[in-house]
Parts: sequence; structure tokens; C-alpha cells
Amino acid sequence: MKKFFKRITIIVVCLAIFLWLTTRCVHWLAEREEEQYREDGGCMISAVEEFRATHNRLPENMSELGMGEDSGFGPFYVKNDSNTYIVFFGLGFDENYVYNSETKEWSHTR
Repeated sequence: MKKFFKRITIIVVCLAIFLWLTTRCVHWLAEREEEQYREDGGCMISAVEEFRATHNRLPENMSELGMGEDSGFGPFYVKNDSNTYIVFFGLGFDENYVYNSETKEWSHTR
């Protein structure tokens, strides 16, 4: 009977360690993915701000930045009004990772 409980204890501990490691890996991958979005989006933001400094206005669309509209899942640029814009990535059916020029922050939206 003691051998049985010892084996069960070992199995439970191994499963707990496996689940913890799996959770950490998934969390690390998600952080790395967001870091990559911010890096790629930062290039778009820099291009928009450089355009604004040069032309004293925001670009109307991505074409004015010399970028095509067809860039897969992003980054995409949308001018909100004469002073603000968003840069975003489509992450799925109803989720985006969005940079708001007004707040200068990235956020997830649905």
C-alpha cells in the first residue's frame, strides 16, 4: 500500500511540474509575441510620425507611407482625425492589438 501512495505522489508531483513548465512556456511565448508586435508596430509609428513632421499632417492611408495595404495581419494604420491615429494587428476573428496615438499605449481590443 505504501508503494502505491509513493507512486501516486511521484506521478502527481511530475504532473504538477509539467503543468507549471507548460504554463510558463505559454506565458513566455505570449510575451515574446507582444514584444514582436510592438517592435513591428514601432516601425509603422515611426513612419507615421516622420510623415507628420515632414508634411505637417497625418497620412490619409498606408499608401502615403509607401506601404501596401495588403500586409497580412498587420501592422495596419487608420487615421482617426487630423491629430490621432491607430496602428493595429489583427490577432484573430475578433481580437486586435492596438496602439492609440492619443494615449501612446498598446492594448488588446475585441
